[in-house]
Amino acid sequence: MVLLIFFVAMVAWAYFTRTPNTTAGKPVAAPLIPTPVELKKAQNAGLSKDFANNAWIAHRYAMNTFGRLTGVGTDEGITLPSDDAIKDSILKLKSSTSTDADKIALQRMSALMWATHTATQLQTKGAEDPTYKLVYRVADDCFSATNTSFEGGTGGAAANGVRRCINEKSQAKAELDSKGVANWNDL
Repeated sequence: MVLLIFFVAMVAWAYFTRTPNTTAGKPVAAPLIPTPVELKKAQNAGLSKDFANNAWIAHRYAMNTFGRLTGVGTDEGITLPSDDAIKDSILKLKSSTSTDADKIALQRMSALMWATHTATQLQTKGAEDPTYKLVYRVADDCFSATNTSFEGGTGGAAANGVRRCINEKSQAKAELDSKGVANWNDL
């Protein structure tokens, strides 16, 4: 009986004297570099270690801008900078490319940012507007392609997005330019 009372007293003392969790409810910062598992996936997808590390935060931002466009949301706790700030960070990555996979990933991220930004501007025309649909399809395909660059795999819809992303972006931009529709400058 004495041991039981002692045990209950120790549990109660530990409960009332514990340090409160001060991080509860605070947003979590986006990871600036990939975890070892994420880095391994990126390297298996062909990215150089240097590029994967340098491009990680821009990659997460680019992927989350598409989530914001679709209304799906973004990574928990991530605060997205302006599209222009993301664009600038992607432009700075050109010096980090050392493999063909790095260069393709950079093109895909650039195309994703162009399409996402342009689609957001065209959203006011309505989801059935052909111009909006064209640019949204580019954003959707480039989302899959960018994800494939950093995580590997090419199954199903991802394979289609990988094949179409960069070509569709060029065609969509040319069409918008010919119609005089404002769109985001090329990266």
